[in-house]
Amino acid sequence: MRRRSREPAFPIPLWASLLVGLLALTQSAATTRLEALGGQLVSLPLRAVSGLQPRVVEGASRELLRDAARRAQSRLKARRDDAARRRPASLSPTLDAVPIPVVERRGDSPHGEDELVLDVARSALADLEPYVTVGDELVGFLAERAVDGEGDPLRGLARVELLHHRERGRLPRRVPCVIRTASLAFLVEPAADVDRWPLRAVLLDDPYRAAALDGLDAEVHSSGLVDDPLGPLPAGLRIGRLRVFGYRGGDERVLPIALHVEPLRRAGAIATVTLWRRSAGSAPTPALAIEAIAVRLLRLPVPAAGRERYLATSASLLAPLRRGAAVVDGERCLGTCEEAGLGYAIVAPFGQPGRRWSLCFVPDAGGAPIDFVARVRGREGALVSLTPLDATLPAGQGELHLVGVSRDMPAALWLGRAEASADGDLALEHDALDGVAQAKVLRGLDTREDTR
Repeated sequence: MRRRSREPAFPIPLWASLLVGLLALTQSAATTRLEALGGQLVSLPLRAVSGLQPRVVEGASRELLRDAARRAQSRLKARRDDAARRRPASLSPTLDAVPIPVVERRGDSPHGEDELVLDVARSALADLEPYVTVGDELVGFLAERAVDGEGDPLRGLARVELLHHRERGRLPRRVPCVIRTASLAFLVEPAADVDRWPLRAVLLDDPYRAAALDGLDAEVHSSGLVDDPLGPLPAGLRIGRLRVFGYRGGDERVLPIALHVEPLRRAGAIATVTLWRRSAGSAPTPALAIEAIAVRLLRLPVPAAGRERYLATSASLLAPLRRGAAVVDGERCLGTCEEAGLGYAIVAPFGQPGRRWSLCFVPDAGGAPIDFVARVRGREGALVSLTPLDATLPAGQGELHLVGVSRDMPAALWLGRAEASADGDLALEHDALDGVAQAKVLRGLDTREDTR
């Protein structure tokens, strides 16, 4: 009779795999390095194929596009500078405007991002008023603390807390407001997570008058209360639009239960903010600079309708390409890096359906640039159709730019000529990537000597 071979009581392979998985979770830096090495190895055959592609001689059409991008950027800068010089009527003439671009938007509030990171070190902003404006709108307050996350690449940069910003353990910032058409004064504070709108009205000076507000779509302005314990604000700054929440009766009259305020723009539609200095001084130095890494593009077969993907490879295997970086041809944005590693990236061209973008429209007819958020409906050849989500664009033609999204996707990158229709849609002329063999991937660099 043969004896059955004994199985080991301790499953070594199982416990070893669990131990490796635990180390991968706890040692994320080592896992990232292994991931980058694996990505490099996988991309080596495709890199060889890309290198064997015939060189494309760029013609006059690409030079014309580069010239158009430079002219469009100059026009945008001139319009932004002009808009920054226009101060709200209630501000003191002794205050100097300090316009600063937004690098990134953060926050996990149910009402959207509630924090802006600015392209300037917090230590460089002294003798400034606490409130932050965009045109004649109050959008938030300059935070006392800089970005301070351990290992954060933007550590030390200034932050703006938007009006609906909440922080555990701190009282919310309340703003004294007024509705001029209804002669109603109250305080505006961040709403609860379950509320429909980001801001709510509290401590109304006349609850009976408030009960008579029947869906009034009125603008809410700062009241300029002198005795504000958190510091006086200029009067007349626009906050948002009143939204009445309540029950609608059979006579279509609304019984108000709560009053809310909807801000005039989302965080994604804020490209540049204006700070106000109490004494004259030089403009603060930007904290970030941009490096452009040359890459070759190879189209990849993607088994999905409406999607295109390209492999971008640099001449150096160690070139640090990052996810979310902009892919450009001169000053014109071609797309973004969906995945990236050392020396390679997977590029998605601009115009993929369903994606949301922060954009800036500069109308040919004149006026200030219009920042807004739009969703891409689709692409047909070189024509990309978009739907603005939070702005009504004037009908007509103009230039379309990107609003800065991150340190690797700066503001003012040109997308192309666009036309806004009377029904609110937007059509953009944006060439596909098929005719582009070489491009550049942007990478943000910290110019500060001390980032602690």
